[in-house]
Amino acid sequence: MNSTMLGVQFLLSFLECFLGWKFYELIFKEKIGKKSYYIISVTYLLIVSCVLGLNRIIRLYSVIVILFYIIMTATFLKVVYRIKMLNCIIYSILYFLTIALIDIFIIFIFGIILGDAKFGVTIGRQLSWKRIIVLAITRISMFLIFSQIKKNYNIKTIKYNKVALGISILEVVGVLYFQMVYSQGDITQLASKWFGFLIVTAFIIFIIIILTMYRNIKEKNERIIIENQYFEFNYNNIYKNYKDSEKILHDFKTHIFILQNMIEKDEKSKAIEYINGIKKPIIGLENKIWIGNTIIDMILNYKFAEAYQNNIEITYAVERIQLENLTIKEGELGIVLDNILSNAIEANNKLKGKEKVINLSVKCINEMIIITCKNSFDPSSLMYEEGKLQSMKNGALHGIGLQSIENIVEKYNGFMKLNHDDKFFFIGITLSS
Repeated sequence: MNSTMLGVQFLLSFLECFLGWKFYELIFKEKIGKKSYYIISVTYLLIVSCVLGLNRIIRLYSVIVILFYIIMTATFLKVVYRIKMLNCIIYSILYFLTIALIDIFIIFIFGIILGDAKFGVTIGRQLSWKRIIVLAITRISMFLIFSQIKKNYNIKTIKYNKVALGISILEVVGVLYFQMVYSQGDITQLASKWFGFLIVTAFIIFIIIILTMYRNIKEKNERIIIENQYFEFNYNNIYKNYKDSEKILHDFKTHIFILQNMIEKDEKSKAIEYINGIKKPIIGLENKIWIGNTIIDMILNYKFAEAYQNNIEITYAVERIQLENLTIKEGELGIVLDNILSNAIEANNKLKGKEKVINLSVKCINEMIIITCKNSFDPSSLMYEEGKLQSMKNGALHGIGLQSIENIVEKYNGFMKLNHDDKFFFIGITLSS
């Protein structure tokens, strides 16, 4: 029976470490290759879960094993995600002590229900099916929480470091408090104090969550207002250019007739002046593309014309997309393309005496829109924050524009990848219908 309990306890320890690693995947973006990531992940899980399992043969928790988990996890997070060590430590503490406090809470509940004042001491120091049940309840609960978060939320960002730090400090206090309770060996004696601490902690966390949600909603609304103003301004300019070009084509016969009269009257200089007045928009129409969506057509053609005017070489492969068969809104796809091309054009305009290039690809495969864009740029213009590309200096790759793209990508359960070398900047986006 002991060997069976040991096996189950090792399995639960592995599940605990595995869920923690998966939580970190939801929060951070890996900075290494897939093969290296797999090797490091397996190494981490084997080492940490084995140490936890071996420690729990003797004690459920100990200061040494808690420190071991935090140090090992923080180190592996630093290697994989290349973020600040302080953040690695904060999120290591946040996960492991959350698990520990839930274990402690369940132990208290069972001790009170069973009327066993020494229940915590028994669970902590002896391997038994009671301990297995406590561990199983906590790990299964964490698995359900993880599944809901992964399914319904996108938290792949480091926006909550201060919140995580505050909660981590509360958890450290809670664990230290448990050590005092544990040393007393009497659950019922200090249970009321524990519930008082639990209520205060829950209230503080609730306030933090409400304030964070309020801040996020406020920031989101502000971004939406800016995005709408920006897109409306661009749309009006694009629409005017589009209509002007359309009018020129519509009046083409009239232009021919006028030029014919000027030539017949030998008014050569006047004819040349007239041609110069109409050729610019006509030249802009040479490279018009039509994919069957009014807004998308206008944005692509307007931005392509802007690129040509700035002596930027454009190559593209844009497929016709039947948006009526997809859930992706035409306006939101337009915002993505507009921001991508605006950033690419501005990045090219910062170059001095170098080749200017933009390569755009838009495809639809199995109801998934795939957009890739490669443009020449100045690598010194990149700005990073905590290992994550934030923007480019001097205006290119605007923070608002990049955030607008991220918001739409998240809405449609997509993926965005940014990369670069010493000559080209690359952005790849998927939008799932």
